Amino acid sequence: MGNLKLSGDNNSILDLSVAKKYLVYVQDYPLTLDVAFPLFSWSLLFDDQHRFSGILSKITEEQLKNAALFNPLGNHLYQVKTDTTWQGYNLKRAATIRFESCSTQDLTKLASLISGRVPNCSTIIFYHLDSLTISKYSNDDLEKIYRTMH
Repeated sequence: MGNLKLSGDNNSILDLSVAKKYLVYVQDYPLTLDVAFPLFSWSLLFDDQHRFSGILSKITEEQLKNAALFNPLGNHLYQVKTDTTWQGYNLKRAATIRFESCSTQDLTKLASLISGRVPNCSTIIFYHLDSLTISKYSNDDLEKIYRTMH
């Protein structure tokens, strides 16, 4: 939804201010739309010059809290302490990793924003539903998001 190549502490998976901009046009869209809620997370790698270097998949924020490898910079940002190969990724000293995910609260806010603005919404999708991703959300959380849409 947002610009994943933009360095800093933003969240490219879900940015509610960007969502609001899209919603201005949705009501007049002539086709039926489905709504998809992102449940996945990822980590984005930026080099020491803050240039986007790639997506690190299947990395948890807990793993990034490894003080031997990373310095926490705050707000889901971590700096690589030394050149290393970690989890199959080549990391250079001073590179930055930003962990991104969507909280239940943010997904519920998104559902509130969308509710009533997407005419004829027939399908609500939660993605990505692998066992690791889905375990981060309770059935009650997902039902609350779904109910907010209806």
